[in-house]
Amino acid sequence: MTLIPAFFLIGRWGFLEREKASYRFLIYNGIGSAVLLVAILILFARTGTTNIAALTQMMTMGGVSLFAPISDSMKYGLCLAFLVAFAIKLPVFPFHSWMVRVHAEAPPSIVMIHAGVLLKIGAYGIIRFGMGIFPEQYKSLAFTIVLFGVLSFLYGAFLALVQTDFKLVLAYSSISHMGIVMMGLGALNEAGIQGAIFQVISHGLIAALLFFLVGVLYERMGTTMLPKLGGLANSMPIFSGFMLACGMASLGLPGMSGFISEFMVFLGLFKSQPLLAAIGVIGLVLTAVYVLRAVMLMTFGKNDSLIEKEKLDLRGWEFLPAFVLLGLIVSVGVYPNLLGGPLQGTIEAMMLALGGR
Repeated sequence: MTLIPAFFLIGRWGFLEREKASYRFLIYNGIGSAVLLVAILILFARTGTTNIAALTQMMTMGGVSLFAPISDSMKYGLCLAFLVAFAIKLPVFPFHSWMVRVHAEAPPSIVMIHAGVLLKIGAYGIIRFGMGIFPEQYKSLAFTIVLFGVLSFLYGAFLALVQTDFKLVLAYSSISHMGIVMMGLGALNEAGIQGAIFQVISHGLIAALLFFLVGVLYERMGTTMLPKLGGLANSMPIFSGFMLACGMASLGLPGMSGFISEFMVFLGLFKSQPLLAAIGVIGLVLTAVYVLRAVMLMTFGKNDSLIEKEKLDLRGWEFLPAFVLLGLIVSVGVYPNLLGGPLQGTIEAMMLALGGR
């Protein structure tokens, strides 16, 4: 239901290479959906049901299914199929290239929906199906999940550091932050899983605000190239203030939602995988560097554009989404129980299925 509308929205209203981006989006996610469908069909053929509660009971109780027994190796393969299908949708390195194209070529309003909502389907699927239906097999894959999370975190941060197009900085930043989600989900403890869920919500809010500001910027300037966007603090001070605040949330400044999620993920990961957690800390430093580099170049950097265009600050209705999104980012950062309270029961049930770690 999400693939086809997104395909047309990207291909019709995107930028110069919008058709390539839309087809890459459709093909990659179509493959992920095909893997997902095959896994669901095998489960249905063996059990006679697609009820999630019933499947969870069958897979965890070790009983015989309605039609045929499912061996441990088949359970392992099905769990792996679910993880790969949703890793493509998240996306995680090395299944990420389609998402970079979408972030660069889709219209900013569509990327707000894509980065803010659609990417989170991948995280939901891993939690609901991989971790929920196959907890024992998921535990055996935990080290691999964390490893790919760390790789995505560092890979995205390194590439974001060298980009000159602000949209590409945000694209690789999204890959990096989805790596944090995988790290938390692979920690197999309450702090890590709660941090991963916080990161899903936090990144959705931050990415939506950033791409809203990108849309405003492109409307005013006609470009998102960093060398051509210098000196915005003088001509667009309110816009620059929102950009700085959003950048601080992205790099994990205390008092913002990004800090809560990253702190909890690393707290959980240092308990279960201290070596990988120590390597992952490098990504936190790189995140601060690429965020500050991009924001500083835009707000106080030198403008290399030969044509000086009229620049107008945020106006009218544009304040509403900016204030609402920033307000939610700060609210979660200042009062984490806003999310933590409703999630507590769900996380306790997940920990019970994983063995209470």
